[in-house]
Amino acid sequence: ERTLLKLLEGALEVSEYTDNVDVVRGWSWRNSKQDTIQNELVDFFQLVLGLMVAGNYKEGSQLVGSNDLTAKSSFLQRVLEIGRRFKITNPEKMRCSYGKMICLMQDAPS
Repeated sequence: ERTLLKLLEGALEVSEYTDNVDVVRGWSWRNSKQDTIQNELVDFFQLVLGLMVAGNYKEGSQLVGSNDLTAKSSFLQRVLEIGRRFKITNPEKMRCSYGKMICLMQDAPS
């Protein structure tokens, strides 16, 4: 679980999710807020999967190479749950990245 936590922390530090989603810009028919959220979520999840491949090539390539969306979603659920539990047990850690993770989880469709 420690490696998955480090993977999540790294992805949250690098991600520009809240920078791009929360910026007030003129939402037009070309770039609605929902489209921006969806694009940023896809970018974040691809980043997490890419870091998984970089950390553990065998498991990561199996996960990325499969077309099984339930396996990918269960992996992402597990990673986000590890981050949530870590923050609950260590309130002084993940001060900046936890807020980004919560915004990401709130914006993601269930």
